[in-house]
Amino acid sequence: MAASCSRNSSSDSPSIPHGGWKQLSDSVYEVSRPSEGYFDLEVVFLHGFSSKDDSDAYYRTWMKADGSGNWLDSWLPESFPGARILSVSYDSSLKTSFCSGRMDMYLLGESLVQSLVDLAGVGRRCPVVLVGHCLGGMVLKKIVHFAESSANEERSSKSVSRPYQTFLKHLRGAFFLSTPHLGSDVHIQGMVHEGGPLLENLKLLGTESARMNAEFLKLRIRYKWRTFGVFPVNQTATTKLLPYLADTADAHVDWESVPQHISIVEEASGRADTDGFSVISGVDHFTIARSSASFAHLISFLRKIKEEEIQIIESPNFLKLDFYDTHSRTGDVVLV
Repeated sequence: MAASCSRNSSSDSPSIPHGGWKQLSDSVYEVSRPSEGYFDLEVVFLHGFSSKDDSDAYYRTWMKADGSGNWLDSWLPESFPGARILSVSYDSSLKTSFCSGRMDMYLLGESLVQSLVDLAGVGRRCPVVLVGHCLGGMVLKKIVHFAESSANEERSSKSVSRPYQTFLKHLRGAFFLSTPHLGSDVHIQGMVHEGGPLLENLKLLGTESARMNAEFLKLRIRYKWRTFGVFPVNQTATTKLLPYLADTADAHVDWESVPQHISIVEEASGRADTDGFSVISGVDHFTIARSSASFAHLISFLRKIKEEEIQIIESPNFLKLDFYDTHSRTGDVVLV
């Protein structure tokens, strides 16, 4: 009998109870939104790589360190009651199997931007911030790359409907948690049996990651996006890698030669593509996404963006701005 698998299909229940989280598509979950009126901010979260089943990574990644709940449906809505918060689920498995590990970055970015913009309606009327942990930071770069490609098609066709141009104009910044912008030097590729295509994006100074970084830099300069990153500082608290690779590793790997504690992302790689940067103590590559210190930095980042938004709207020249002028931040209260 042929094997079968299902990944967060609309008819399936997530493997972890998630309260009021609403599944909008195979890939996008709406965590919270204001009970009344329009939302004034959209924050989209993208989890990192997984060594095995990642069907609940969209939820599990952002759980509090003590396991008492999830940052996305507790602290964040309390700090920004007018925000719409979403979490993205995608195939981030390092290992190729019948059910997982088969998506490359190109297909992933193309699929997720459609899920976010076309299906979930992200970026239609208010500022947007993308948040990526680990590989999720690279995925968000590919998402904006495809958004720009679709926006160019809208410009060429002179389409009346311009959701991708609107998304890019409303995108205000990206927040990275231990993202390997320049790749990783831990040679994970050599430890993983039947590794998937996403591993190419973890190669140190790899061609694919270099191309994505160059494209993202060009776009963030053009659209004036803010970026900020956090990184685990204490090398005595670096990642215990073996538990994450136990189910995927090649049987021929000499485990005695593999260090129990290693740093997946070196500081230079974590600092790249960020305007601001902070180091977090007492966490590793994985637990940084569960740290209250990380979310305190994120909340500060979001508050600065909202403050800038208020200044733009209160500007005497606000009503004179051209919404689709790619060199100015405009149209922030225009409903499209």
